[in-house]
Amino acid sequence: MSTNLLKLEIINDMSIKINWTFQNYFNIFFGRLFLSYPNIQENTEECWTNTILQMLDNYKEIDIINNTKELYLETDYYYSFPTIFLRFQNIKVLEIAGSRWFYLDCNQIPISVQHLILTQQTNLPQNIMIGAQSLINLQKIDLDITPFFGDGKMLYIEEIEEIEEIEEIEAIPDLGNLIEISLYFQGCGIDIEMIEYVNIYKDIIKNHKLFENIKYRISNIYIDNIEGFIVKLS
Repeated sequence: MSTNLLKLEIINDMSIKINWTFQNYFNIFFGRLFLSYPNIQENTEECWTNTILQMLDNYKEIDIINNTKELYLETDYYYSFPTIFLRFQNIKVLEIAGSRWFYLDCNQIPISVQHLILTQQTNLPQNIMIGAQSLINLQKIDLDITPFFGDGKMLYIEEIEEIEEIEEIEAIPDLGNLIEISLYFQGCGIDIEMIEYVNIYKDIIKNHKLFENIKYRISNIYIDNIEGFIVKLS
């Protein structure tokens, strides 16, 4: 079975371009590996592993596997986070985007991750937090609000009586280093003009199943830049 090799081209003394179907690069200065819709043949675990391993082997002098501090992966053609990235043991910031992460959960996330970003999603699973108790370095989580609060109707006063517990939701574990969770509501139908003048959404969020393990640590909830709710932990 053949795989598509990653070809890297020096752009300047800080960046290396990865010649794939879309713009992809490795930034030496920031240690950022940016992979947007990579052309992985067949999109199987075997193809992902072979392709990434060939990249690492072809550019040993760069030592991408150890120098990657930030990883951005965007694709609509794979449904779980490829296991090959568990070998990247120094990733601090991980951003996963796309529309078909049906089987994504925190068992697939490297333990080194401090900031997990899952905001450009359309099918983020409600049980995404499965396995998160092992992420002992996690400090910040950014999530799309829709999988947990629907289209935002749960935040309207007149519809509070319709709120129902969603059993599929996996609660965020009580991680000692976790200090902030952001819930992004851009594009989900929430009326920001209404929310800005009421405080009831704070109780709805605080008492939501997603936060049941860390409810006692919530010190503040507020709206930031009309993009999302910021939940601060003590």
